[in-house]
Amino acid sequence: MKLKYISFFLLPLLLTSCRDNNTIDYSKMNLLLLPSGAPTITMYQTICDNKDNDENVRIETTTSNIPSQFAADNFKYIIFDANNGLNQANKSGKYTFLKLLTGGNFHLVRLASENEYPTNEDYILGFGTDAQIPNKAYNKLYPDAPFDYSFTDGVSALLGVLKTINADCTIGDNSNIDKNEKIDWVFIAQPALFNLINSEGNFKDLYNPQYDYEVRKLFNEKFPEFDYIAQAGLFVNTSYYENNKEEVEEFLNSVNIQLDNAINHPDIVANTMDSFSSDLKVQQNKFGFNKNIVLNLQKDEINQFGVVDPNYEFNEEDLVNFNNFLNS
Repeated sequence: MKLKYISFFLLPLLLTSCRDNNTIDYSKMNLLLLPSGAPTITMYQTICDNKDNDENVRIETTTSNIPSQFAADNFKYIIFDANNGLNQANKSGKYTFLKLLTGGNFHLVRLASENEYPTNEDYILGFGTDAQIPNKAYNKLYPDAPFDYSFTDGVSALLGVLKTINADCTIGDNSNIDKNEKIDWVFIAQPALFNLINSEGNFKDLYNPQYDYEVRKLFNEKFPEFDYIAQAGLFVNTSYYENNKEEVEEFLNSVNIQLDNAINHPDIVANTMDSFSSDLKVQQNKFGFNKNIVLNLQKDEINQFGVVDPNYEFNEEDLVNFNNFLNS
């Protein structure tokens, strides 16, 4: 009886100890983790506000490092590929989808082909894995003309190869691509395309704007029920959200202002980037692009970064429906 009594007495203490070990100290959580490139335009002000604290707002150049963070409690917010992010969030149960940030900066560019659109006779380069949105969205448009090779390391790997393209549309020394194959089509994203067109090399001479298709428009024409191709999504740590709803609301208000400025006031974005550093190389290294690219790609509301209208309603159910459509 004595042993049983002692065990019963200690049980509440043990349970309390377990709860304490699982309690999150929100003051020690970093604010934001996001990948380098297009998504940073949606957080330009937040990044600049944390210019002296790289850990509080961490821009990850190796996107494969991000998924594991969905299983931890290190960041209040994570920006990631919406499809994969939702899968990671569902596995861990630690994060909740909050908002769609970018929805269509893909471009399909004709090079050597004489066809108006891709066919199964063409040689096509893309980026991403079979499980990622670039491949899935493209395959919905052209199921009979799949990528001949896709750079699973992302658009930056594709960009690096295309900078070496020859004048006859072949690629030089690359173990993944037959050196005798002429590249007919390229599936790429902004701002990588802008970078290519304005870089030294043969691509700018091969590029014909008449055969540069915005994939978001092609997708909407074929599937009018979708206004955007869901790309970067904002996720919030669920525990933090449940206990700090006013702070989350304030952050969302800030995000909406940044989205609106990215679409309608690129000059504000550019000036804010200058406050981070007026050195264009520093801007490039930090954001993945510099202010001149922003001014060119976002002028006159052309929105080549594919920033989502802050008033656009798109919840987790919408994301699930979109992913189910891509997988069907």
